[in-house]
Amino acid sequence: MKVLVKWKWSMALTLLFLMAMTVYITVGSKGEEKSRLGFTLNQRTSVVTHINACDINIVTPKSFMRFFPDSAVREIAFEMKNRDMDFLAVSDDYQYFMEVYVLEEASFSTEEDYERQILNTQGEYSVTDAFIHEDVPGTEMDFHKVSYPRRSGAYQDYGVVTDYFTKKGETVLEIRCCYDAETEPEFDAEIAELDQTFRSSFSDCSFGNPGKAEAENENYLWERFKSLTFAPWVLTVPFLYLLLCNITFTGRAERVYDGKKKGYYYVSDEGTGWNEAFLSRDISKMILGFFAVMIVFHHLTQQVGAVDAGILSVLENFGVGFVGVFFFFSGFGLYESVQKKENYLKGFIKTRLPSVLVPFYSAVAVFVTVRIAYEGPGNPGTLLMYLTGVKLINSHMWYIVEIVFLYLLFYVLFRLIKNRSLALMFLFFFCMALVAFSLTRGHGDAWFQGEWWYNTTLLFPFGIWFGKHKEGITAFLKRFYPICLAAVTVLFFLFYRMTNYMLSSRGYWSENGTDPGYDDKLCCLIVQCPMVLFFVLLVLLIGMKLLIGNRFLRFLGDISLELYLIHNLFIEGFSMIKGAGAFMLSVMAASFVAATILHYVNTCILCLIRKKPVPRPEVKRALEAYGKQTVEGFKTRTNRIRRELSYAKKHRKKTAVRLLRYSFCILLCLLSLFPIGILLINATKTNHGILQGLSFLPGGNFAENYRMAKGVFLHSGNSLFAVVGRSCLISGGCAFIGTYIGGLCAYGFEYYSFKGKKVLWRAVIASLMIPQIAGSVGFLRMVLKLHLYNSLLPLILVGIAIPSCAYFFRMYLHSMSLMSIIEAARIDGCKELMIFNRLILPVMKPAVLLELIFNFAVSWNNTVYQNLVLTDIKKKTIAIFLMNETGGRGSGSDPVVYCLLLLATVPSLIVYLLFSPGIMARINIGSVKE
Repeated sequence: MKVLVKWKWSMALTLLFLMAMTVYITVGSKGEEKSRLGFTLNQRTSVVTHINACDINIVTPKSFMRFFPDSAVREIAFEMKNRDMDFLAVSDDYQYFMEVYVLEEASFSTEEDYERQILNTQGEYSVTDAFIHEDVPGTEMDFHKVSYPRRSGAYQDYGVVTDYFTKKGETVLEIRCCYDAETEPEFDAEIAELDQTFRSSFSDCSFGNPGKAEAENENYLWERFKSLTFAPWVLTVPFLYLLLCNITFTGRAERVYDGKKKGYYYVSDEGTGWNEAFLSRDISKMILGFFAVMIVFHHLTQQVGAVDAGILSVLENFGVGFVGVFFFFSGFGLYESVQKKENYLKGFIKTRLPSVLVPFYSAVAVFVTVRIAYEGPGNPGTLLMYLTGVKLINSHMWYIVEIVFLYLLFYVLFRLIKNRSLALMFLFFFCMALVAFSLTRGHGDAWFQGEWWYNTTLLFPFGIWFGKHKEGITAFLKRFYPICLAAVTVLFFLFYRMTNYMLSSRGYWSENGTDPGYDDKLCCLIVQCPMVLFFVLLVLLIGMKLLIGNRFLRFLGDISLELYLIHNLFIEGFSMIKGAGAFMLSVMAASFVAATILHYVNTCILCLIRKKPVPRPEVKRALEAYGKQTVEGFKTRTNRIRRELSYAKKHRKKTAVRLLRYSFCILLCLLSLFPIGILLINATKTNHGILQGLSFLPGGNFAENYRMAKGVFLHSGNSLFAVVGRSCLISGGCAFIGTYIGGLCAYGFEYYSFKGKKVLWRAVIASLMIPQIAGSVGFLRMVLKLHLYNSLLPLILVGIAIPSCAYFFRMYLHSMSLMSIIEAARIDGCKELMIFNRLILPVMKPAVLLELIFNFAVSWNNTVYQNLVLTDIKKKTIAIFLMNETGGRGSGSDPVVYCLLLLATVPSLIVYLLFSPGIMARINIGSVKE
């Protein structure tokens, strides 16, 4: 067995540093959208938006979201441009809208003129009643107000609208305030509600500069934190690292037949080569704990939206996979308990149900208490329904309701039917009936309404079936493990893509007043269920070869249910935080604290029910152990510092020389990192900010620069990820081929004797002196002869001839005495290629890793050959794009160029971080001594 990732403070600090740097360059303010068409200023009670087109300041409520036509949200920007809209403000629930239109040289003198303008801009809506006109005086300008109801025939939507018109010179400003609902609203009541919602917007409207300095003084620390945003994927890094800590590869195993038992078993150097406990209770709890965190990230991604979530947007529609793992392990664990524990079903109600009902009702009590504290007791009947669980106060609690229902169904069937295969068949039947029933119920707030109630239900009986046939399934998976792993991986990604297509083209929410949308729901379910099934199988296959386990994962496994139940309280409570980074950080921190406390309370309650002593909290034991280690470490470090100070006093000259060396090395390190630091900082600034001079503070404009950098590739018909992937394919292929062929060449020159060896070696050395561009003509002619023009293959195969690689490897091998090992291998009948692969390559590991880094970097920046071979713009690499973008005048002050340079640096940096730890590895050869 081999521990792949060990816990190291140095690695933890490195990750924290990289996280801090990512936050540093991506930090910004959600409350002030960057736009060339205007700007937004946060004040204490409202938000002022200045629209450049008419030099006007519009006041909107703080809870609204604001957009300009050049917004980063593509769907909204596209809709605004189609409707010639200059500004849009939307409430959080997408029911109240404020649309601003600037009408150049429009003539409005009569009521008919206003009505004609309104009718021409309704789009799919139709006005269903007469207009109501009214003049509204303001502090700096007067408005003409027109109120009317409208209806959309396409979407069965109803709306109440109030249009405000005002004039400045030859420009007319139209501000449309709307309320949209699925049912026809009461006109007079909604008009009054619109007036109340937007009253301050028109009384405080003004022309000219809104006074930015005065508005900035109103931004207090809390207001700034609420608008703080950064790359939210950074928050997943510690969880992924803690998942991988102490992860152990079980190694390869040989399959041997046992004649006495008439079966196969597996033998390796340590154990059987398999994680035999991959379905144990402890490991399954750790897996569920990690997936509980992923479910929280899934709900956070849904809350902030795919645009603000960034890379985490892949989790927006994948919560179903994580919940499917919960259902699978619940069913599997039930059957395992029935198999291993005698009379388990007799005490099932007293032992199993409290473990889920106690956390459920304790979380309900917390939600009800918070609601009463903020909103008052309300209706006693509704409060009673919340407390009993008949009505869910937290929509995420549906899982507990369904799992309790499935537990009871399992108990009844397996208690009444002695034939377990027949009981399992009936369980499958009832689960399918439950799926069909839930599917026909549509969407709503009641039980079994919504696709989340049924799209993972079948994983519960599947887990029971897997537990019943565990031995046979495990033996089959072990025997055909590579084939099963490849097939399950391919099938999972295939159904994942099909699921995304179905959700976007059909979806679960297609029902309306005339069509229940059963066909769309069924199409989505048919592809989503296999996707979840193959995801669970993929998790199991990975778990068969990788053993996980550390203290943090065990802690996550303990609080997984409480974390799942309580996190929605903070998603709702922190909804006023508009910045995606600050919002996710606040919710995660509060959820972990609350889940830990709630878990301890639930443990005490369960111990009282089961009449057992309350155990000491795991956190407390961990803190005590950590405290002891900290004290011992502090004493050790103190003694070491004393010894070093004593040595420094006795050897002052040596100490001074060492300090001078260290200072010089630190200075060189800072000088080498200085250009990268400037690159990071300039990638976050605006053009104006770069022209202001050198600064070490980020500009908060990284998201906008990144969006524009992606636009550089979109204009040429490419995408950023496709270009980077193409460049990585070329550079990675060239690096691996060049390193391997260079090692073979060095091995032949060092350990073979043949005629012309010296002449050939001198030719290799002489080729080091020839510049790359000198061979470009011959290279191009060869490419044309082979009909590989405009292909990526020549750029990969050019790595076959890297003379510097052969020279470096031969010098490395020349410093070692390996001839006796090679001769011994030849005597044993080992072939030359096997000698090189099994003996020479492991010995040359530091040199190989170093050459991989160098060859990757050289190929990544090889614009000479790339420009010669690739003329199709859809096949060009990122190096060519960078050369074109950085060659123009004024590119030194363009933040988009710095952003492109930063993005182009990331792959090379990742390659260095992957391969650099092995460069300084020691070489141990425990064989023949010379």
